[in-house]
Amino acid sequence: IIKKYILDVFDHKHLNLDLKTLFNNKTTTSENTLQVIWNILKPELPILNKLIFYEAENSVSELKREDI
Repeated sequence: IIKKYILDVFDHKHLNLDLKTLFNNKTTTSENTLQVIWNILKPELPILNKLIFYEAENSVSELKREDI
């Protein structure tokens, strides 16, 4: 599921140029990226509760079901 819906879509892409329609022209922050990934995965993983996005060692974003 991850390969098909996330890696194959996002890998080696410029988020602002190649995937701007996925982001509905929103800024490609880590928080917005998590929201886009959540929206993609939710139909395939209905039990999804939390996503964590590691940009760097000290830069982490988290999205939980109750935050939606």
